[in-house]
Amino acid sequence: MNSQPVSEKLRFLGRSLLPWVAPLCAVCGSAAIVAGVFEPDAPSAVKGLVVAGILLCAILWDAIQRLGFQKHNRAFFEIEGPLLWVVLLWAAVRAAGPQYGPHLTPFCAVLLGTVCALFQKPLIYLVIAVAAVLELSLAAIGRQSVQICAIHLAIYGAASAAQSIWRWWSDRRAFALAEKAEREKNLAVEDAAWDFGLKTSQMPALSDRPSLSSLNRLTCGMMTVDYISESFALQLQLVREALGLCSAVVLWRDAEGEKLNLRGFASERELCGGPYPLDRGVPATVMNGHREVAMAPVPRRFAGLPYYENCDHVGALLAVAIPEPSLTPLEEPRVAGVLCVDRVSPSAWTEQERRVLHLTAEKLCYDVEASQHWKQSDRDRIVSERFAAVLQELNATLDLESAAEVALKAVKTLAHADMAVLSLCEQNHHRVLRAMGLYEDRFQDLEFEGDEGLVGQAVALGQILPAADDYRGVQAIFSSEDRLPELRSLLIVPLKKAQGGVFGALTVASQTPGVCAKHQEILTLIADQVAVKIDLARAHEQIRLLATTDGLTGLANHRVFQQTFDQMLARAERRSDAQGRLAFILCDIDFFKKLNDNYGHPFGDLVLKGVSRTLAQAVRKVDLAARYGGEEFALLLEGSDRQGAMAMAERIRSSVEALNFEHETGIVKATLSLGVAAFPEDGLTKVELIEHGDQALYCAKHEGRNRVKSWAEVQETIPTEDQKAL
Repeated sequence: MNSQPVSEKLRFLGRSLLPWVAPLCAVCGSAAIVAGVFEPDAPSAVKGLVVAGILLCAILWDAIQRLGFQKHNRAFFEIEGPLLWVVLLWAAVRAAGPQYGPHLTPFCAVLLGTVCALFQKPLIYLVIAVAAVLELSLAAIGRQSVQICAIHLAIYGAASAAQSIWRWWSDRRAFALAEKAEREKNLAVEDAAWDFGLKTSQMPALSDRPSLSSLNRLTCGMMTVDYISESFALQLQLVREALGLCSAVVLWRDAEGEKLNLRGFASERELCGGPYPLDRGVPATVMNGHREVAMAPVPRRFAGLPYYENCDHVGALLAVAIPEPSLTPLEEPRVAGVLCVDRVSPSAWTEQERRVLHLTAEKLCYDVEASQHWKQSDRDRIVSERFAAVLQELNATLDLESAAEVALKAVKTLAHADMAVLSLCEQNHHRVLRAMGLYEDRFQDLEFEGDEGLVGQAVALGQILPAADDYRGVQAIFSSEDRLPELRSLLIVPLKKAQGGVFGALTVASQTPGVCAKHQEILTLIADQVAVKIDLARAHEQIRLLATTDGLTGLANHRVFQQTFDQMLARAERRSDAQGRLAFILCDIDFFKKLNDNYGHPFGDLVLKGVSRTLAQAVRKVDLAARYGGEEFALLLEGSDRQGAMAMAERIRSSVEALNFEHETGIVKATLSLGVAAFPEDGLTKVELIEHGDQALYCAKHEGRNRVKSWAEVQETIPTEDQKAL
């Protein structure tokens, strides 16, 4: 009853210890080598024989395991064999003694080199380390001299390095050969694609067209060429066996129309690979307009079949024209290739055989045409997907800058453009909103007159210019000064509003001739979508401006002033350096009510606009100029102290005083009174700063107007508690 559990325990114990058997044998063997068990003068040879026998058994067991080509899950299976080989060989060297041991040293070097050549780096390092430890240990305990140890290590290192270099060179050579074969295969496929019309100026290969973002999917280009090749081979083999032919060959005109390429064959003879000249032999006769050429019997020493070195065995031949496949019907079908067949028998070709070959030629043509349709469908699908990606990115933007960035990115990737520029019409001039690619820095934010250059003409006419995309750098594109002779292809697409009118232009250019004309359709679609998006973005911008700016003066409104004041004050509170300052200036136009009463409200509005322009020009980009209310204006100067704010206020006062406002009665002057309060010395909160700035403004008006007062100057005029007591 208890035998079964005991046997299971023993089997479990055996399975647990099995992975450690070979490593333990290697460790024990190494210890025996260092201990001198294998030395010729050892006290007892029995111990050495026992250890050597154990090592030999372990090696045989490992060899049987490896030769069985079975996959093992033992933890140390990869290192068991090499470790046992090293230990057994070093044991043999020590057992051979000083007389014969040195003769075995080359075998040790060969073993280490073999390991370096066949195994991976971690195992190589382990085996070399074990060999080095054995040599150093033997030298350390005096079983061999230091000189011998150094010589052995040098030999082993040289062998290992030589094998490692050879392995590296072999891997590199194999990789280079694989790359060369892959390049040759791709070139052959590309040549076939050109010949079959799958890659033309009207239908570029989709693999050459980069995706807009992550949309980079494999196309059917290589699959299509493989399909045509396999279809040709199958049909030619079928015809050859059905008609008892020696060879059936398809010769196809290359894309340049200069030679014939071998694009399919089924033959029992060896053929010359080509390419073949277009003006020699039977194929040339067919290509020049003869629909069929038949010869039976073929004269001796005939040389009209270019794919044969000699035609002595040919008894009869027949060449049939293959019509040129086309996605659009042609009035006069052209010849794309030749179907050539021959046989040993000199008998004449029957009508049925001729009909079979003509039908085969038409079938070959239909295969290529179907592949062109397949490729065209794949191209249309990819273009649609990428155009959808463009629309998706455009729809995700709201502002003008983002819409322009997405549009030009799409133009450059989808149309292979070297330069893309988006310009907008603003009153009587044009402004470049975004430029990308060549001359990007030169054209960014460029402003030019509305009637200048080809862009101005395209906008004025509302038509795509130039009519042909050929460009030689003679005419100016934007301003009259720019001449770009490096460009060879140019297209300017007007941006049209939905309700009519043109408000900008998309300019696309390339250094490669014909690029823009090739992609005119997709560029026009992108321009239409960009026009819609920019129109919407401008509407959003106008809505934003209406919500944040004062309609009359163009300055920030009171709500924006309050929000910005809180933000600037919070930033100033967080900083302890010189930037932790903020100045507030409150301005008021002197006697503004009298101006309205004496000259009318329209003239008062004119004064408000003139003062607003002066304030907007005076402040920096980090500052804020706002209409506080009525004829009052407020300035926030970030990072500015009281002294800087006083200087700014004085410059503004002088500038406004120098303004001349024209009225029908003559020149009218206006002046400003200004009050200044600074954080933190004049107040720590927004309420305190506004109140102290208002009191400083009141003091400036009370003392005669047209002047600047600070809260510090106001404080000097306020009596202290002691002065009040006196």
